[in-house]
Amino acid sequence: MASYRFVILAAAFAFVASGAAAQTPDEPTSAQVAVACAPPPIMATVPADATHVIGSQDAVARTVFGTPELLVISGGTDRGLQLGQQYFLRRLARTAENYRDKLPHQVRTTGWVRVVAVNATTAIATVEHACGYILVGDYLDAFQIPPLPDGDITTVDTTREPDFTSFGRILYGSEQRRSGGIGEFMVIDRGTDQSVAVGARFAIYRDIRVSGAPLTSIGEATVVAIGPTMAVVRINRARDAIFTGDLAVPRSK
Repeated sequence: MASYRFVILAAAFAFVASGAAAQTPDEPTSAQVAVACAPPPIMATVPADATHVIGSQDAVARTVFGTPELLVISGGTDRGLQLGQQYFLRRLARTAENYRDKLPHQVRTTGWVRVVAVNATTAIATVEHACGYILVGDYLDAFQIPPLPDGDITTVDTTREPDFTSFGRILYGSEQRRSGGIGEFMVIDRGTDQSVAVGARFAIYRDIRVSGAPLTSIGEATVVAIGPTMAVVRINRARDAIFTGDLAVPRSK
């Protein structure tokens, strides 16, 4: 039965490949690709109805994938998958200590795919971009090219004064790393609930915990993705590593 399914899907792929290739969707810019691969500004669990990567159409069984690649997905039209649809591939950032818990965790984007063949119960998807290694078990999530503000997100703008009445803190970087540097993305504990928007500028400060010493200016960052209670910032200037717990101070509008 397994080999029969493989033959049917392979034939379906051959039939639809030319049609899928003919589509010309908007291509993300290099900045949008970088932001799409950054940690999303959410904590989440794997959705109960998620579809997952279960393998590939390689000649040997593998559990780690990259690009180019044809992945087998554990759902088809019965789960709403349609020919030509794009999806993010995600997985939760876990450690050995919390691998089996049911709590929300940071989400890692491992890449995105496009469905190139589908039947009632299974789909084949081609990897359009890999942010890192893709694993069996990575789940599909709705795809959207990140909307970015006009202009260069890497520039530094210090013309506005920092507003210390509404500061937040650096939470973590990718894979819950506790430090980051220039050109990297980190998550802060401020979002739309605190009136933060994509394009907002933040100054990064550190309390060096010396009696009488003022806060120390460490760097500058720009918001590139937003959630209700968290935002992703790109570190555009830093004179030291940016650490978990450093202050993220919005520059006044």
